Amino acid sequence: DLNKLKRELADNTIFFEEIKEHVSRMDLSVLKAGNLGKLQNTGNALLVNASDWHIGLKTDDYNLDIAKSRITRYAEEIVHYATLFDVSDVYVESIGDMVEGAYLRSTQAYEIEFDYSTQVVKATEVLVHFLNTLSKHVNVTYLGGIMGNHSRMYDKGKNIETDSSENIIDAMVKSFVEIIGNNRIVVKDKKQDNSALSFQINGKNVKAVHGDLIGKGGDRITKFISSDNIQYDLLIYGHYHHSTLMEQNHGRLEIGTGCLQGVTAYSKKLGYDTVPSQTIIVFEGEKILP
Repeated sequence: DLNKLKRELADNTIFFEEIKEHVSRMDLSVLKAGNLGKLQNTGNALLVNASDWHIGLKTDDYNLDIAKSRITRYAEEIVHYATLFDVSDVYVESIGDMVEGAYLRSTQAYEIEFDYSTQVVKATEVLVHFLNTLSKHVNVTYLGGIMGNHSRMYDKGKNIETDSSENIIDAMVKSFVEIIGNNRIVVKDKKQDNSALSFQINGKNVKAVHGDLIGKGGDRITKFISSDNIQYDLLIYGHYHHSTLMEQNHGRLEIGTGCLQGVTAYSKKLGYDTVPSQTIIVFEGEKILP
């Protein structure tokens, strides 16, 4: 038992030493935004979903460079729609599987570009650059990240509930935002727990989950209204790697957002052959426009 404990402590020490080493190499000078002042609130807002980026996955059609290219394109689209709808404030949420992970299944090691600790650091770097890019055009609020099924630090059954890549990423994002000193980026953690976010935008109640625990059918938003005792207007989830929109009673919306990498050999076996996509939602006054 003592030897087992020593091995576990050694594994954890190595993991965090690797993260520290990678973080120390990051060049934060490119993130200095200058003296940007907060923009005046126009009353319109955008909710940006960072879902299923799977940083660390390597296939014939996806790797870190491709992910960065698609995230840059995503930022351009966000700025376009922010201009179109006169949006001053953008809210960014991370709803799981920011990294590919390494312990989900026995064959996963054959499709990863980096080890787990490197994935966490690279995902943090990409996310901070993403927030910083948006801040040049709008006010940015980062709402935090929740755990996806790929985010576990250990294989299923052995993982402590709070051990996830998103929790580490969130802590580092908060530190980097403080270091950068950009007045247009704020961090407001809206996690209910490790698997859900809950918040309001323009008076509308929003619930966000990864999606692996909610099932595929039924009126899912009503279940969360009942369990949380909050009248949600919008439920957002990822996990299934394709975009969906369903309207429930009284105009409540359930929105599934896609993934960054598109189809993989594993998703094809499950019957999902999808294109890369992400989802933004405009809050034009009280109207919700996906």
